[in-house]
Amino acid sequence: MVEINLLPDVKRDLLKAQQLRNIVTFVSIVIGGAMLAGVVLLFLTTKGQELLMSLKTSEISNKFADMQKIQDGETAATLRNQLNAIQKIRNASPDTSRLIGTILPAIQTTGENAVQFSALNYDPETRIVSIEGQTNNGFPALEAFIKTIKYSQIIYDGKDSQCKASEVEKDANICMIAEEGSVTRTESSLGTNDQGQSVLRFAINFKLNEAALKFSSKNFAVKTLGRKNVTDSTVQVPAGIFTQNSKKDSEKENK
Repeated sequence: MVEINLLPDVKRDLLKAQQLRNIVTFVSIVIGGAMLAGVVLLFLTTKGQELLMSLKTSEISNKFADMQKIQDGETAATLRNQLNAIQKIRNASPDTSRLIGTILPAIQTTGENAVQFSALNYDPETRIVSIEGQTNNGFPALEAFIKTIKYSQIIYDGKDSQCKASEVEKDANICMIAEEGSVTRTESSLGTNDQGQSVLRFAINFKLNEAALKFSSKNFAVKTLGRKNVTDSTVQVPAGIFTQNSKKDSEKENK
């Protein structure tokens, strides 16, 4: 049997080369078109941004010109900035009136374990509250006062508040008014008051909850053991909350 090769090898190689050339040409055209489209798109984007910036600049200039036409406009704008700055400073500052008007009346024990305060200090940098006072019932009253501070909770509303009344009612271990482990007795000594009665004079320090004095803590209240909630709006400073320092026995003997 005789086979006749109608398509010589040279012709076959030529056809393959032509196909490869056509493919390369097509791919080159596609890539070139894509690059050209990218350049055009980049050009249009740049020009669009320039046009938008030009329009915004013109709008700002027109509004600024309108503001300049307003009588005392510059003074009003400056005053507004100052008021905004004052508000920012106020929000960043502690509401120390809440300490005297709401927190102290709430944690002050009454009845047979009643205590009276003679001095109060607050350090805004460390949030340390220092209380000096006295009691007629000795160390049992002092321990009751310390426990009242340890187990008191704060309640407030506000953005992202985790100390709302409903949450505090369900959990007695959250939103404590004093940070855990911060309540310390720094001084305790026996003395006499102005009536010659024997009293225990003491000093207590504790670190106040960070949210307790923030202006952003709205509808602030204090929940203490066995007592009703004390709120900003309903509490005034009781007349007998503070008393004069009692005399220590050592001071009395020196006299």
